[in-house]
Amino acid sequence: MSITTQAASGLPVWQAALVLSPALLAAAAALFAGSGARTEATWRGARFAAAAALALALLSMAAVLLGAVGSGFGQRADILGAVVMLLVAFVGWVIVRYSQPYLNGEAQERHYVRWLMATLAAVSLVVATNHLLVLALAWMATSLALHRLLNFFGDRPPAVVAAHKKYIVARLADLCMLAAVALFAAAFGTLHIDRILAAAAAAPATNQARVDLAALDSHLARLYNQSFLYADAGKRSRLVSTRNAFTTRFGRCATDICRRDAYLARNQEIAAIMRG
Repeated sequence: MSITTQAASGLPVWQAALVLSPALLAAAAALFAGSGARTEATWRGARFAAAAALALALLSMAAVLLGAVGSGFGQRADILGAVVMLLVAFVGWVIVRYSQPYLNGEAQERHYVRWLMATLAAVSLVVATNHLLVLALAWMATSLALHRLLNFFGDRPPAVVAAHKKYIVARLADLCMLAAVALFAAAFGTLHIDRILAAAAAAPATNQARVDLAALDSHLARLYNQSFLYADAGKRSRLVSTRNAFTTRFGRCATDICRRDAYLARNQEIAAIMRG
């Protein structure tokens, strides 16, 4: 496959790889931390993955600014996603750099590195994916990995209680998210985010307030009759002549919105005549 190959929607394959690479690097570091490697080696792997993810997020941002946007290969690239990905990569790099000296000497350092990098991998996938189900599953994975981090100091009762409460609420939120995904699938027939956005943008506005034409017609009739009753001969002549023009304009309207606007314009016209 050529490096310039693009998905149907126009996202270059190299940009899709840039978007996904922070998640892959963090996932690789998490797997390495759980492989039985020495603690110092796991920290080196985490630092390398965090720094490389930050650099690739910068490259992806530059590519987006140069026009490499769109969706394809399961990924989505746009300015908002690029900004969030850069923010995630930067925060992840800062946390990795700060955590090593802070946790130096702790018995479960590798455990912390593994779940920290797993969290960063899941968050990066949330930002990168173009599929709602993948987004929901990655969000759930983020919550589960964070639960492991909250339980890192398992001998501290406040930490355990907070983690337990968060776990219960998060599982309820997961059920709600999966229900929302099912509703999106039923409503749009797809779970691809770009297609859902396009379908939503193209859908007609069905929630506009109903125009009560009968009430507008009744109001206009009362206004016309009262104005005609109190008008002098000159104003009566203008009321009659402009009424014929209003009837012609109204007859050309094909929508209720057009008819509403015609009624409102006629009210203003009668008011102007009576003031003159």
